[in-house]
Amino acid sequence: MVEDGEPSITYLARESSLPAERVAWGIVDVVNENMAGAARVHIAEHGRDPSHFVLVATGGGPLHGYYVGKKLGVRQVLCPSGAGVASAIGLLRAPGRRDPARLPPQGPRPIACWRLPVVSVTSGARSKRNPNMSHLTGLSCIRCGASFGIEPRFDGCPQCRTQAPANLTPRYNLDDAARTLSTKSLGDRPAGMTRYRELLPPDVQDAPTLGEGETPLLRCQRYGRRLGLDRLYLKDESQNPSGSFKDRLAFTALAMAGRFGAKAVGVSSTGNAGAAAAAYAARAGLPCIVLTVQGAASAIVTQMQAYGAMVVATRTKADRWKLLQTGVAEWGWYPTSPYFGPPVGSNPYGVDGYKTLAYEVCEQMDWEAPDWCVLPVAYGDALFGMWKGFDELARLGFIHQQPRMAAAEMAGCLTAALASGEDAIPEITAPSPYVAGSISVNQSTYQALHALRASGGIACVAENDELLGLQRELAADEGIYAEPSSLAALAALGRLCEEGRIGGNETVIVVNTASGLKDTAATAAAAPEIPTVDGDAMQFLETLKDAYGYRPKA
Repeated sequence: MVEDGEPSITYLARESSLPAERVAWGIVDVVNENMAGAARVHIAEHGRDPSHFVLVATGGGPLHGYYVGKKLGVRQVLCPSGAGVASAIGLLRAPGRRDPARLPPQGPRPIACWRLPVVSVTSGARSKRNPNMSHLTGLSCIRCGASFGIEPRFDGCPQCRTQAPANLTPRYNLDDAARTLSTKSLGDRPAGMTRYRELLPPDVQDAPTLGEGETPLLRCQRYGRRLGLDRLYLKDESQNPSGSFKDRLAFTALAMAGRFGAKAVGVSSTGNAGAAAAAYAARAGLPCIVLTVQGAASAIVTQMQAYGAMVVATRTKADRWKLLQTGVAEWGWYPTSPYFGPPVGSNPYGVDGYKTLAYEVCEQMDWEAPDWCVLPVAYGDALFGMWKGFDELARLGFIHQQPRMAAAEMAGCLTAALASGEDAIPEITAPSPYVAGSISVNQSTYQALHALRASGGIACVAENDELLGLQRELAADEGIYAEPSSLAALAALGRLCEEGRIGGNETVIVVNTASGLKDTAATAAAAPEIPTVDGDAMQFLETLKDAYGYRPKA
């Protein structure tokens, strides 16, 4: 049974009417948790009992309705299918109910109340909460800690916007999560990201999946010897369904799309983010609009189109963001990528998908955390998400130490911010032309900076001209063909080892963010010409020796 003071959850068909025999007033939920507190005070001031109200959850679904209803003090939360203000008003204005009355505004939006004909309230049956549900309680600012409800907020913290723009991040009740989440319970669960459902946004269990996550953690002994590292591992995200780590973000972000009434998915991307969004939008049956730029890698653009995405190129990056911002604000598009500047990062619910990188790494290492994690970084979604995952595991007692995070960047924004001690990220022009297009941004984000500071980490600038050589070395040593942007992590790792910042006996994880098949043009341009021979065996052996230095052993 649910504890006293907690509202029950009742699901209604769109054409159903409210159970008028149980409540005196109805409230359309157009408020967040903070507004609910103000509404409760107002109701009490007018001599009314909050338990004589029913809350119709129109925007956030049952979980959001539960928390708002608990704060408000109502006994019952009703969740219409096709939830929305219009359908809720239709329920509340069913035949026999009186006209609406409005309480004075208690914030940015008024609270609409409908007088129902019965004044007595019975408690009725209480519903039992699913013990394996998500324990998401709301959003909070990464920088200042300001709290918000479970809401479609994708534009960062309004309080930090003018000082140091910062993203929001989902927060969870870890005490509640610990009741069902343990190393033992994980051992009994099937593979996939949803095995960590207590620490992911709600609805992931019902989200359209393509089998994302559970990527291999590969020990790289040959390449490790190049760097003097005994324990170098590579988390190979190229094994995800669309070929990149962005599938984790897309899966988790799309899990919330239905809850927020998304009409279409919108993304600004020249590469992996667009391909992943297109794949998961197709799986969810939603239209997907990808705004890219002229000259984007043809293989990835082809992949986006194959998934049915509406791909449109703009002449400038600023034009992409301008159009996507309009789509989000005016046309109901659900964003999975940044779309304004200064950037704060991607969809905060999606960013939480990257926490599973940390969960999986620790589980694959028998719950021993590594010493370092090195990632290529643009806006720092995966860097922050992975750090947050380690932080949660430490708070839950799953691991006893947290790794230090290292960011491989192209422009040096994070390096400069760490040196200055400021929260605002400077804008620095990335080198051009570049082969690591997906991380060659002029300005990173506070979320990335926070992950580095909180972990005692470091940022390191990778040189553009070393990436293709590293790509060939990794492929030849370990059989892993990584995209050029992924190799920035190895470039940074090599420099940190040379400088003695990472020791040879430390355990290091490098994240390979995507497959080299995403953009073969740069690799092909740097590859030697392929020799041609006829059927003569001696000529063939001579060619192998001249072109590749190979002599067959007897």
